[in-house]
This record gives sequence, C-alpha cells and structure tokens, in this order.
Amino acid sequence: MPPIKKVPPMTLLSLFLRSLFVASLFAGCEGYARPSPELWNVPVSHAPFWGRKAQLIELEQKLTKEPVVVTGLSGMGKSRLAFTYAKKQAHKYRIVWVFDASQGMDNQMINFANKLHAVNNKGEKGSFSNKEDATHYVKTLLRTCTFSWLLIFDGTASFAHAKDSLPETHGATDKHVIMTSLSDKGASGVLQLDALSDQEAFALLSHYLKDASSQDIARLAKTLHNHPLAMVQASAYINATPGMGVDAYIAFFTKSKNDYWASEAKALQGQPLLFTTIKMSVEKLKAASPQDYTLLVALCMLDTHKIERPLIEQAYVNLTNGDMAGFGKITDVALISKASPDTYAVHDYVRDVVLNTADKDTLKAAAALTAQVLLKRFPEKIEDCIAVFEKNPRLHRHTKMAFEHADYMPAKDALNLGIRLFYFSERRNHDFDFAVPNKKKMKDIFEKQPNADPLIAGIFFENYGYTVLTGGTIDDTIVELKKSYAFFKKADPEAARPHMIALLVDGLGFFNHWKGDIETAQRHLEEAKALLRKGDDPYFYVSVHQLEAVLTQDRGSFQAAINTLDTSKPFFEANDSLRSASWPFSSSLKACSLVKLGRYAEAKRLSEEAIEVALKHADGDEGIDQIGRLYVYLSQAQSGLGQHKVAQENALKAIDIMNKSYGEAVIRRQGVAHIALGDALVGQGKFAEAEAAYRSAQDIFDAISTHKAFDDMSEVLYKMFILGKKQEGTPQGNVLMIHAMDNHRALFEKLHPRFIAMTRMSLDLPA
Repeated sequence: MPPIKKVPPMTLLSLFLRSLFVASLFAGCEGYARPSPELWNVPVSHAPFWGRKAQLIELEQKLTKEPVVVTGLSGMGKSRLAFTYAKKQAHKYRIVWVFDASQGMDNQMINFANKLHAVNNKGEKGSFSNKEDATHYVKTLLRTCTFSWLLIFDGTASFAHAKDSLPETHGATDKHVIMTSLSDKGASGVLQLDALSDQEAFALLSHYLKDASSQDIARLAKTLHNHPLAMVQASAYINATPGMGVDAYIAFFTKSKNDYWASEAKALQGQPLLFTTIKMSVEKLKAASPQDYTLLVALCMLDTHKIERPLIEQAYVNLTNGDMAGFGKITDVALISKASPDTYAVHDYVRDVVLNTADKDTLKAAAALTAQVLLKRFPEKIEDCIAVFEKNPRLHRHTKMAFEHADYMPAKDALNLGIRLFYFSERRNHDFDFAVPNKKKMKDIFEKQPNADPLIAGIFFENYGYTVLTGGTIDDTIVELKKSYAFFKKADPEAARPHMIALLVDGLGFFNHWKGDIETAQRHLEEAKALLRKGDDPYFYVSVHQLEAVLTQDRGSFQAAINTLDTSKPFFEANDSLRSASWPFSSSLKACSLVKLGRYAEAKRLSEEAIEVALKHADGDEGIDQIGRLYVYLSQAQSGLGQHKVAQENALKAIDIMNKSYGEAVIRRQGVAHIALGDALVGQGKFAEAEAAYRSAQDIFDAISTHKAFDDMSEVLYKMFILGKKQEGTPQGNVLMIHAMDNHRALFEKLHPRFIAMTRMSLDLPA
C-alpha cells in the first residue's frame, strides 16, 4: 500500500478559504428549483442563499417592465444576486445566459450565437465568425421568438456600454435582461444594492464565526458597515489566523490599513480581495482623468458620509474653472454615490483605499484643494467664523476631517483653516477632545513658518496656552499667552483689538487671578477696558464683568461682586446664544458670592438653574469645567442648608469633572471644590476626612499661587480653624487651630475680619 501523502498546511488553508469564499453572501432559502433551460451557463454554487429577499422580489417585479441594472459598490453582491435570481427562476426560461461584460464581448457573442442557433435549429450549430453577424442574429431571434429567455451582462461599465447588445423586449413579460454595474448611468430600471441589514449581517457573521459572542459579531458588523464582502473576508482572515479574535481583528483593521491589507493578501491568497477591486476602479479613474482623481482624493479628506453638492461644485471651480463633466467618471465606477438629491457619500472602505493608495504629490494637491474650498466658506475676520459654523454644523465636521491632512496643505492655508477651526471648537463648541490633541500639529506648522501672520499667530498661541494647561502648569500657560500678547502687538491694532481684549480678560487676567496675583490681573483688566468700544461683541463686556467680579471676590467684597455681575443682565436678556454660552459661568461666580454671604437658598436655586442651562448647551455632557464649577457652589449651598450627604456627592462630582478636564494640571477652582467637600464632611461629623479635604485645598493653593493673599485661601484657613475648634482640647484640634492662625497671620493683615473672628474664638470671646 503506498504511503499516505501529507497535504501541506498552506494547501489546507487554501482549500478552506476557497470553500469559505464560495459561500453565499446572503441569508435564507433552502435551495433552488432544478434548472430546466436548454441553454444555461450560470456559475455553479452549492452554498445556501443568505438574505436579500426583498431585493430578489424587487428585481422580479422590475424585470416585467424593462431591463434592470443591479448597481452598488464593489463587494455588495451584485453578481451573486443576479445569478441567484437566475437559479431560483430557471424553470421560467428556455434560455439563460451570462456574459462577462467586463471582458471583450466579441468571442462571447459569437459563441452564444452559435449555441443559440443549435437550440433553435434542432442541434445544428451556427457558423457565425464575427461579432456583427452574431449580434444581429441574437437580437433578431430573441426579439421575435415566442419562448422565454434571460440574459445577464455581468460587470458592464454602464447601461450604455451594453445597450447595443441588448435584444428589444417590447415589454414582454418573459424576456428579461439583467446587468450588473458599478454605474446606473443611462438606465431607467435600477436596483441599488446597499449594505446588508443588521439582521442579515449578524446572520452572515454568525455562520462563519462560530465561537464569537453576539456582542463581538455586532461590533464587527458595525466596524465594517455591514459590507458583505468585507465581512466575509474578515471572517476568513480571523479563521485563518491563529490567535486572532474579533477584538484583535478590529484593532488591527482600524490601526493601519496598509499593514492590514498586506497581511490580508498573504492570508487570503487566491481570493479576489475587496481592496483590489476598489483599487482597480481608482486606477481606472486616475488613468482616464487625473483631475477627477485629484478631486476624489480631496473629497475623501472631508466628512465622506455626507458631502454637499455646493462643496463639490466649488472644488470644480478651483480645479477646472467649473467644468464638472468629469464628475460622472467618478460616479460611473461607484467611488462616490448619491445620498440625496443634493448630497453625495463615499463609503468608508473606498475612502480608505483612495487615501492609502494616493501618492504624496496627489495628496498635496488634494489637500490644497480641500483647504481652498473650505476657506471660501469663511469671511476674512476670524471671529466671524463662529456664525458660519453655527449656521452650517456639517462644515465643522468637514473642516475637522480636512485638518487631519494639514501636513499636506500649504502652510498658509493650513494655518488659516486651523485657526478658524480651533477658534470655534473651543470658544463656542467646547470640543476639547478634538482641539487639545490637534493643536500640537498646528504648533509644528507655525514653527516652520517664522514669518507667519502675527494676527493668526497671536490667536493660535492664545488658544495653545489653554492646551498647555492640561499637561502643564499655570506658569507654562502664561508663557504661551505672553507670546500671544507679543504677536498681537505686532499685528494691525484694529484687527487685533477684539482678540487682545479676549486675551487680556479670559487669558492673562483669569490665569493671574488663579495664581492669586490680583494686582497683575487688575492691570490686564484695565487694559482690556481701555480697548472696549461701544457696539463691541457683548461677550467682551460680559467677560470683563466676570473678571472684575472675581477680583472683587478675591478682596472679600462679595456684594460688590454681585452688583458687577448683575451689570451683564441686559446682555443675557437680549442674546440667547450668549446666555447659553456665558450665563452659567456668571451664575457660578454669583453663587460663590451668595454662599460667602450666607444666602444659601438663593445660591442653590441659581446653581441648579445654571446647571440645567449649561447641560443643554453641552448636549447633556456633564464633563465640562463650567458645570464642575457650578457643582462646587451647589454643594456649598447644600451644606449651608444642612443637606450634607448630597453636598458631598456634588463636591466629589465637581472634583472628578475638573480632574478629567485639566489632566495632570491643577487649578484654583479644584481647591475650592475640596473646600466644598470639607464642608459636607464636617456637617456629617467626619472630622478627619474633612481635615484631609481642607488640607488638599490648601496644598492646591500653595502649589499654584505665588500670591496667596486671596479670599479662597483665607476661607480654607478659617474653616480649618473652625474644625479645630470643634475638636478643642484634643491634640489634633489644637494643632489645627494653631496651623490655621499662623498661616493666616503670615498671609493677611491682623485686622482681616476672619483673623479677628479666629482670635475671638480662640479666647472664647463673644463674636
């Protein structure tokens, strides 16, 4: 007996993959009626049929009226749907024939004509030898015959390309033509194949990934946008790769497309990969029209799920002086599709192939085109971009996506686009998750442009200073803000004036306040006031009132701070947008003064109302600093009203929000949040925990404040003294009282009201 020959592992893998790939992309029926046509060449498949039931019914209905073009993106299953229909309905037809319309048709038509002649003439084979005679015979016979037939033109470029080969049906209900094509150009009977439904996608992946959980299958389908071939290939890759689970696949697939595709081609050798089919379409477009190819790359740099026609038209104005004749070449190969009458979309898989296969020169040309198209949308004044973004929210998405390719843009365009993007993202949209990590990219561009526009440079470094705070110190931030100040001084004074006001108040003024440097902050405030003019953006007046109020609070004048904040009331009443964006912060400052005056019920009501407004403005996201501030004063008000447990919850919530907002940095408001926590703990008799909270507050103030004689420091020392007094007679209580009085004496005048109050209490004198 001869030895058993071992099959190499790669051969086994290849056999497995081929059998897997033969499997249908659809879900549902058990089998097909046995074919009865006399002439038949539909590709054989022994796989069960999965899904697409609604599309099969729609195809059957449309065929009774006219030829049907089955269209859609590569890998959607166009050919498979046509072949499946033929098998299911084979008993209806005498002739069913498939042409590979992606290849030359001459020999195919001659071969079919000869076979058709044999069927119609009792086995006598035809003698056709040229396409013209063969086509004429086929069209004439099928037009005039009394028997039923179905022709499938698979992979035709468009309806027009196959039109000359189509027999006339004259509305006959049993003479049918199906074409599969990436394009629906010229066709009236169209069946559009899109991604599978969630249910179909789940069934497909469940069939191939036997060991995957329902959650994993759902995540994989979502990652691949229910694309049939992409899911089949993902399943094959996972099954063919030892140790590869769904989580690892998703991570690999999303991290580096080029690495994934190279690995996929190696693992799934011999299979027609989705990447390859899309790349062939891209290369076909590039060869036919380099300009339209550049446009496609540019569009792929936008938010590809919804691209408005005016953006495409503007791109063609820049590219070809408005000639959009070539746009049809892009749609003809299904690289971009119509999402609605006025919008287009590029599938994620197509976008990835386009961007990952483009050469550097094309990427540069496309990025420049994208920047120019977007910059056309904005007025010259940078601050006016806010109104443009608010009027067209999708423009913000487009600009964010485009800026991911800023490295390929001309530096001037990248800076002009980026500054408008960041100005809106932070000033109005509070989109810090995007702005913070992307600012480093823009800083790199500035460093390569020493002669950049000083106005743009000033605006950027003002915003960059806020970014520095998340991973640095207040001093680091002030360094960047001073750079901004220096650039504004070099810019046109009138153009720089509104930006200088914002820098002096929101930037240098508030950050010096955080450091406890009241005198420097006051100088910045006065300079900002001198720049203000009647008719300026009311936001500037509100910001000035806010800084003036906090400096007044620093000096212990709380009613005066309330009066200053109330000066902004007319601005809030006249401007809903301003109220939504800035009133909650003004309310947090007012609530602070109300708490310090002992007006707890008023502070609680105001804080709760302001939190509601702030949450609405932030689309329900609690995790922004402004809301954290409000929880601080809500907590203190609740403690003042005896609601200590809920006060503790809100203080902890405020601390958590601020920790997440500022990363490794610490800010003064976090210290105040620890004071609020200490107050809530004192009310519950948790003295040791309260002392720890108060000491944390003092540590924060000590760490960030070079000028410590401000009211928050005085308050925490006073509360530490009160806590010590509650434990009077114990070593811990006595030490805490001495610590508070010594620190207060070193920082504040002996005639400070709180020091006098502590002295009286230490001597047991009446208040």
